[in-house]
Amino acid sequence: MHRIFWTFFVTLLSFNTVIAQEVTIKLGSSMLTMGDKFSITLQCNTVALEQYGAFPDIPGFIKAGTSNNTYTQNADGENTTVYSFIQFYSPQKPGIYTLPPFKLKANGKLIPSPGTQLTVSDGTGAVPSINDAQTGSIPQTTTDEIDNLEPRGNVFFALSADRNKVYVGQGFTTTLALYVADNNTQELDFYNVAEQLQAMAQDLKPANCWEEDFGITEIQEIPVKIKGRRYSQFKIYQATYFPLNSEPITFAPVSLKMLSNTQAYTIDENNKRDFRIYATQPLRIAVQDLPEHPLKGLVPVGAFRLAEFVNKTRQRTGKSFTYKFSIRGEGNITAIKPPEVPPGIPFDIYKPSSVQSIYRSLGKVTGERTYIYNIIPQEPGIYNLGEGFQWVFFNTMTNRYDTLVSSTRIKVEGASHEPTDAYGGTTDPFYADLKERNNWLKSLDRNKVWKTYGNWAIGIMVLGFLVLLFINNRNNGVSS
Repeated sequence: MHRIFWTFFVTLLSFNTVIAQEVTIKLGSSMLTMGDKFSITLQCNTVALEQYGAFPDIPGFIKAGTSNNTYTQNADGENTTVYSFIQFYSPQKPGIYTLPPFKLKANGKLIPSPGTQLTVSDGTGAVPSINDAQTGSIPQTTTDEIDNLEPRGNVFFALSADRNKVYVGQGFTTTLALYVADNNTQELDFYNVAEQLQAMAQDLKPANCWEEDFGITEIQEIPVKIKGRRYSQFKIYQATYFPLNSEPITFAPVSLKMLSNTQAYTIDENNKRDFRIYATQPLRIAVQDLPEHPLKGLVPVGAFRLAEFVNKTRQRTGKSFTYKFSIRGEGNITAIKPPEVPPGIPFDIYKPSSVQSIYRSLGKVTGERTYIYNIIPQEPGIYNLGEGFQWVFFNTMTNRYDTLVSSTRIKVEGASHEPTDAYGGTTDPFYADLKERNNWLKSLDRNKVWKTYGNWAIGIMVLGFLVLLFINNRNNGVSS
């Protein structure tokens, strides 16, 4: 009996762990036009994606960049986070292509996908047959221009940045990559890159910065052009850094060991493999202090815009409505705080819930943070929400402080509404506390529900085991 119990106990515990970190694969639209991108998304709830394997190759497509995203929802002080990694693919010409079933390894598990059939049209609706799609010439891929690098021979290792001077709080993106010229004849292969990168990490991460890692786990070959010369770029690491103070940021040189002549596995006289070591140049980023302002050092830095939503612009006193204040753009999305709503506005405004999305793609960190308010008007009239909902930031597009101001106007009808009627008077500590709380209904998160059930079941099984153990020990005592 004990063996059966422990088997079931371990199974139940494993089930609870799987529910807590569900990993799924989502495929993009299978109907494409030339210029569109197909996507494969690896998504995980509650736990960050780590150690995921290479995405599959698709006949007739080339890998066209990745995006590492984080979606966080906060309600009543509780965070729910979804992590996703997206691989994009560009079709090379119209046709019908097959993505066969495949598996991706993520967080120590193999996640299956049934694959799909992809149809690519030329924009006029014409789609070649499968046979036509597999033959004929393939158009040349787009070659990116890199103008912030100086080539150093046929093969070189470099750490580059998209900016060499930033403000405090302004992001800059660094790219650590190996560059191999198209006319290079030396055979090279990567050697223990993960271990080497781990050793480089200390020099690559400045202490006085907030880091957004792009999460590169697969080295892909990207055609680029540097000073008119064609190279293949192999990105090893990429991250955006946001300086926390005005101290200059210096990156010390790091080196990469490459295996040479790997096809023949050349061995020297000491029975050792032939390696080549490539080193980066030092990199320095100047950091400029922000201009003087009463809110200097207290507001986010970046290029942002405002998007708003209200369920309707005609409201009734005493009746709640939903208002969304969404800040979108490029910058440190994590540093965004809600607007400070001044007192004296004739509304009961509850503490907002929030939704945050961060996108790390194309060498930039962009995203949005949306604050969702539950508002109850107290007095009739016409109100401009811009008098209360304003958000100050330092605009890196104009190099000046700027303010996002709500343009929403609300018409409120009905009799005057005293907030004490709704909350039972501010002298009652219960209702005074209730007013400060968010009254949004919580959505039933399927994973949380199952996890709760699993925890209860485990608790019951543990209690049952202790009872059985007690009875067994008691019987043994009687027998002796």
